[in-house]
Amino acid sequence: QTEGASMAGFVPGEIVTVRDLLYGAMLPSGAECCEALVRLVSDSEESFVALMNQKAAELGMKNTHFTNPTGLHSDNTYTTARDMAIMAKYAMQKSAFSSIVKNYAVQLGQTNKHADLWQYSTNKMLLTSSPYYYAPVVGIKTGSTDEAGRCVISQAEDSGYHYFCVVMGSPVTAAEPYQNFIETRQLYRWAFGNFSLRTLLEQGELMAEVPVKYSGDGKVAIKEDVVQLLRDDISLDSIIYKAELPEFVEAPIAAGDTVGKMHIMLMGEEIGTVELVATQDFSLSWFRKALGTIGSL
Repeated sequence: QTEGASMAGFVPGEIVTVRDLLYGAMLPSGAECCEALVRLVSDSEESFVALMNQKAAELGMKNTHFTNPTGLHSDNTYTTARDMAIMAKYAMQKSAFSSIVKNYAVQLGQTNKHADLWQYSTNKMLLTSSPYYYAPVVGIKTGSTDEAGRCVISQAEDSGYHYFCVVMGSPVTAAEPYQNFIETRQLYRWAFGNFSLRTLLEQGELMAEVPVKYSGDGKVAIKEDVVQLLRDDISLDSIIYKAELPEFVEAPIAAGDTVGKMHIMLMGEEIGTVELVATQDFSLSWFRKALGTIGSL
């Protein structure tokens, strides 16, 4: 079941910890570690794969299907860059996972079969002496088959910004066997160098008025700050704000009640929305309601 797969170097009968197996699976892509972990979690590979597909569905990975725990090629194993990003973001929230995949080399120490066992990552972006090294990278994982090409899922952090990048299907050529790392580094440099978080609207900012039936006119304001990641060359003057409000609302209304929505548009596309809320209480005027009732009669 692991024929043609990369291995971590563990041998039959070797006594290791679960953490050792996780390092072996996540750093050098050790297929024997995956098989051992399967037996620890499930009574069969089929039931473990079912758990994999169940978890993928729970995370919203709508275009993914697993048939084995090793990542080896299968005609019915498939995924997308978006789904892999969903899985990576979920996994990196687990400290046990993120603490493993950030390492290039880890010394596991002595076992009953090895005097000193090391594990080395296939992610050359973590290796300082590598031509593919990129300091902001904090993981995550490579994967390669003849059919899929060279792939790498990564996360990078710099100056408070956090990005995920998924590169799949990079060809292997004699001139450049690791185009996946080069493309990833270029994408990160572009993102870090050209995008910034910009505050478009501030909480409490007055945006419109709406008639309050059986009371007076009410002002509405932005419920919370709206912060968006935008390219630095985009002027905030090019952003259009469209308030979605009813013709009127009926009293009573309390300050903070949602009465509408603000749509934020850029080049014809909606890039965000935020609720519009009442800025003050509006009590029901029974006199105005009586006059309104008499008028309708």
